[in-house]
Amino acid sequence: MLAIARSRPWNSSLGLLLAIGALLAGAGCGGSDSDGDATGLEDVLAAVDGLDDDARRDRLHELARKEGGTLTFYTSLASADEEEISNAFEDAYDIEVSVYRASDEAVSQRLAQEHDASFHGADVVETDGTMLTILNRQSILAPYEPRARARLVAGSSQNGWTADRINTFVIAWNTDRVSAGERPRTWDDLADPRWRGKVGLESGDFDWYKGLRDYWIESGRSPEESDRLFEAIARNAVVVTGHSLLLQLLSAGEIDVIASAFRSQAESTSREGAPVGWKPPVEPVFTRAGGIAVVRDAPHPAAALLFCEWLLDEGQKVVAAVGRDPTRQDLTVTKGIEQRIIDVVELADSQQEWLDRYESLLRLGRQR
Repeated sequence: MLAIARSRPWNSSLGLLLAIGALLAGAGCGGSDSDGDATGLEDVLAAVDGLDDDARRDRLHELARKEGGTLTFYTSLASADEEEISNAFEDAYDIEVSVYRASDEAVSQRLAQEHDASFHGADVVETDGTMLTILNRQSILAPYEPRARARLVAGSSQNGWTADRINTFVIAWNTDRVSAGERPRTWDDLADPRWRGKVGLESGDFDWYKGLRDYWIESGRSPEESDRLFEAIARNAVVVTGHSLLLQLLSAGEIDVIASAFRSQAESTSREGAPVGWKPPVEPVFTRAGGIAVVRDAPHPAAALLFCEWLLDEGQKVVAAVGRDPTRQDLTVTKGIEQRIIDVVELADSQQEWLDRYESLLRLGRQR
């Protein structure tokens, strides 16, 4: 197996990928096991067809061990979160996890390059839902529907991938600088001139921007009125790259409000003692799915299925433990809060348009 250093980007040129692919093809590598029980995803699925959950998991574990007891995992999760999840799976099944971790875009680009080179490096990918939708359209993901889908929240089942976590966008504020009576009550409040220079916007949150704009229009505002509101918010804004940096600035009092904070980060920062609040939430909150998928022609299909089924079931407790919002219905943390699901499939159709529009809007704010 080609080893990948945990949490270390692997910058391979396409030529190198072609060379590796040819080498592996010549060596006869490709996910078969010594006993011939299963040689690909369809064979593995056939081997566990009809088994109950426990027997299915045991059989997948047996087949994964015969494949070599390894899994190659591509992800855009934060390093600490990825390590907790990978370590928990290794502890549960004694399957060695090799990880390539990078940004959503870098993970997707690498998979596309490997696909073009006919090089099969990844077993499983976990990343942003929009990127997974695009990867599925490129025939990079395997057609696989985990059993656990029935126990997940609405919107978790997608073509080629399944949501394992939710990013929930909320308004967060510095509780030392913003009193309970002054906190924003609606999304519109962020357009008030009193917030000039005090609202943090994240430079890549074009999906949140589209979700809120669509909500305003569906609620009765004209597109023009919605755009004027956003322009007023942008003129109040300090534009920052990175949600973690936004929360650092909020905690330090350099900004008073974040328009699109991740709920999980705001909650964990507050628990650590920072003056950060988000409750009672400004509703609706906006949610965007991240998900998991088996990569087409995965070298270790049984290990890939085992990992996916674990992550969407008992692994959801680990997702919650690292501060992420899990998708298992009984573990959701935003029950009772009005939510709007950002349509990642629709977003994939027009991603560049909305990215360009958001970047143009952000020019009205102060760049940090």
